[in-house]
Amino acid sequence: MANLEMSQEEGNVTDSCQDLFTLPKSYELAHYKDRNVGASRGIATVFRRKFGRLDELNLQNPTVGKALYLQDQKQHLFYLVTKNQPQEESTYQALWLSLMLLQTHLQFMGVERLGINRLSYGYNGLD
Repeated sequence: MANLEMSQEEGNVTDSCQDLFTLPKSYELAHYKDRNVGASRGIATVFRRKFGRLDELNLQNPTVGKALYLQDQKQHLFYLVTKNQPQEESTYQALWLSLMLLQTHLQFMGVERLGINRLSYGYNGLD
């Protein structure tokens, strides 16, 4: 897992490897997901068990290229929809679209710290 620390003034990004779920609550969390929010593998299973609220995610009309959002107490949670089914591979276009929407969310919310798993880590299918 990686966590990214961003400074809006300087544009710095710090990459480090650690478990997303041990990060301080000052970090917002994000991960890659297929559009079926109920199905899960890997880190998506942990997100589903830890945070749940699948109905709220489904109300956001999950489609490939979207960045879904939940507020969990004082922490923002982002679900980047990069493929239709768990067994599919993500495409760079879907990844790009969801990352651009994530960037919009982060800027609007003034997020400075984001924990997100590595791009090609696990089941994403990207190299």
